[in-house]
Amino acid sequence: MSVFSVQTLLSNNFVRGILALGIPLLLYWVLFPAHLHWNFCRFALSSPAAYQRHVEKFPNSPYREKAAWRRAKKLEEAGIYAQFAEEFPDSRNHELALWKAASMFNTREAYWEYFSKYPAGEIAVQYKGKIAPYKAAAYKYSQEQQLAAKLNYGEIQDPEGNKYRTINLSGKTWMADNLNLSTATGSHCFGSHENYCLRFGRLYSWKTAQKICAKLGPGWRLPADAEWDELASTYGGGKDWDGAERLGKRAYRELSKSGRSGFAGLNGGRINSDGQFDNVYFAGYYWTSTTLDIRPEEAYMYVFDYQNRQVIKGLESKQAGLSCRCVKETTNRVVR
Repeated sequence: MSVFSVQTLLSNNFVRGILALGIPLLLYWVLFPAHLHWNFCRFALSSPAAYQRHVEKFPNSPYREKAAWRRAKKLEEAGIYAQFAEEFPDSRNHELALWKAASMFNTREAYWEYFSKYPAGEIAVQYKGKIAPYKAAAYKYSQEQQLAAKLNYGEIQDPEGNKYRTINLSGKTWMADNLNLSTATGSHCFGSHENYCLRFGRLYSWKTAQKICAKLGPGWRLPADAEWDELASTYGGGKDWDGAERLGKRAYRELSKSGRSGFAGLNGGRINSDGQFDNVYFAGYYWTSTTLDIRPEEAYMYVFDYQNRQVIKGLESKQAGLSCRCVKETTNRVVR
C-alpha cells in the first residue's frame, strides 16, 4: 500500500474512530484481561457458563467470587451452592450458600454442615421461620458421627504424612477415608481446588490408582471387583452395571458416611472421560483393579449414588479420575 493510500485511509473519520476505540480496548485487554472479561460476562453474556469460564480462566481475578456467586444464583442447584461455600469460606454469602445447599439437599448431613458453622441459624430463620426440625436433623447426624467414631478404627499414614482411618470389614482391612496422596501426574483435586482434596481426597486415573496404594506399605493394593462385591454383599448388595438390582439401597445406607459399618463412603465426584469435573456431593466414584476383557480401555468402578441412595457397579474409562480406597488382607475377619 502506498504512502498516499495509507494517509487517505487514516484521514477517513470512520477508520479513525475504529482506531481510537480499538487501540485503548486492545491495551485494556492486554493490561487488564480479568477486568475486561468480567465486564463482558456481566453486561453482555450474563450466563452460568460465562461466569464459570471467568472462575476457571482467571484464578486470581478480584471478581472470581462475584462470578461464582452469580453462577450459583442463576443455576439454583444444591451442589453449586455447596461448591461456592467450599471454595469461598470467607464470603459474605457463605452462610446463605450453606443454607441454600442444606434446604435443597434436605439431608441430616447438610443441615449439620450449616448449623455447625452457624448455630444461631439467622438465615434459616429468615427463610424458613421455625428451625427446630432442621436443628434436630443436624443433631441426629452429629450423634451418628459420634457413634461411628467409637468404632474400632485403626490408622495408617502415607509418605506425605496424611493420616487415614482403617477398619476391618468382610475379612479385609479397608481404608475408611479417601486417599489424598499427591502424584506428579494422574491425580487432581476436584475443580483443581485444594479444599476438595482435604474433604474428599484426590481423584486418580486408573493407571495411577493401580500404583498408588502400594505406597501405603506392604500388602496395600487397589481392591479388585470381587473385593468390592463382597463388601457390598455383606451390607445388602449393590446394583450391577447392566442394571440388575441387588438391594443397593441398603448397601448405600450402611456404607455411606453416616452408615453403621464405619466405611464412610464419600460423594467426591469425578473427572469424567471428557476431562470435566462433575457430580461432587451427588456421587462418589471408586476404582477397582479389575478390567473387562472385551473393553480393555475401561475398568470396573463402584458408585455411591446419593440421589437414588444406592451403590451401583459400573464401567468407566481408565482416563477418568475417580476416588481410591485401598485394601489389604487381615487375619481378623469381622462377621456381620
